[in-house]
Amino acid sequence: MVFTNIKIFNTSILYDKRIVPVHINDLKQIVLKYNQNDISIEFAGLNFINPQKNTYKYQLVGFDRDWINNGTSNEVKYTNLDPGNYVFKVMAANNDGVWGDSERSLVIRIKPPWWSTLIFRIFIVALIIGIVILLITIRTHNLKQQREKLIRMVNERTSEIEKQQKELLKQSQELLKTNDLLIEKQEKIQYQKEAIEKQNLKLEHKNALLEDQKNEILLQKAEVERMAVKLHESDQMKLKFFTNISHEFRTPLSLILMPLENILKTGFSKEINNAFKNLNVIYRNAVRLQRLINQFLDLSKIENGVLKLHVNEGDINKYIQGIVEAYNYIAEQKNIDLSFHSEVNGKCFFDADKIEKFYIIYFPMHLNLPFRVVSYQFE
Repeated sequence: MVFTNIKIFNTSILYDKRIVPVHINDLKQIVLKYNQNDISIEFAGLNFINPQKNTYKYQLVGFDRDWINNGTSNEVKYTNLDPGNYVFKVMAANNDGVWGDSERSLVIRIKPPWWSTLIFRIFIVALIIGIVILLITIRTHNLKQQREKLIRMVNERTSEIEKQQKELLKQSQELLKTNDLLIEKQEKIQYQKEAIEKQNLKLEHKNALLEDQKNEILLQKAEVERMAVKLHESDQMKLKFFTNISHEFRTPLSLILMPLENILKTGFSKEINNAFKNLNVIYRNAVRLQRLINQFLDLSKIENGVLKLHVNEGDINKYIQGIVEAYNYIAEQKNIDLSFHSEVNGKCFFDADKIEKFYIIYFPMHLNLPFRVVSYQFE
């Protein structure tokens, strides 16, 4: 029975003289470091008759409790072995299963790391004892200083307490005086409280009166709102009434205008030019009256804000001239020369109906200004 190879982390160490200083079969012991704890051992039996049927069993004393049958495998591997001393034993059986008397052994010693050695542990224990002694010494010194400090603090505190006692005695006397004053003020407060309660009763009575007035005001407000609704309904009835009256005006006025228009279109002789002129005045004023009635009918549209603007290009001077000519007949009857003249170019865009309507609503006195001038001159 012989050893054939030893591996550390699957690397052979047969040629490392520091670990294997002699031939492997003369080796009795190997010493390994703590980080060389992954070891493989190869071996072989000396039975050369059908050697592939040789069987083996092994035991690592200090790790394995019993012998382990390894079959025909001639290699054993151990990983993560703890530091310590081990003895590896191995035996071989021939192809007939007969175990030989030759048992081969190898002592394996794995050194502990430096921090696990006895010397290091003794050093650590001594260091801990030294630190404990030092801490005790420092603690004793600190306690002594604290004791002296406490004695000084007690003396100082005692002196302060004596001063505080004197101060408290003085304050107690002042508090007694203050208490007497507070009792006196309490009596005054009680008197004021009773007066306030009486005042509160008066205020509650006034609040009740105010609440009644509020309810009365609410009733008056409701009455005003009801009257406002009635006024609105009255305005609507007036508007409807004026609209109906205007329609009634339009019918006879149309019956007057149509014959006048036919007469004016027929023509007259020179003998009746004055009559023609008078008919023309009647016609123009009837047309103007019809336009005013139409504008009055637009009052409902103005109320609702839906009246549309119809702008056309025209001569504002001619528009004003037409208004003046409507009063020429009255002026001639009163021997007044009524005329209109403007040097300004009157070409512009305007809505004649809306202009007249604007004056009717906002400046009713200006619309009949020519008539008022003529009447005033006559008088």
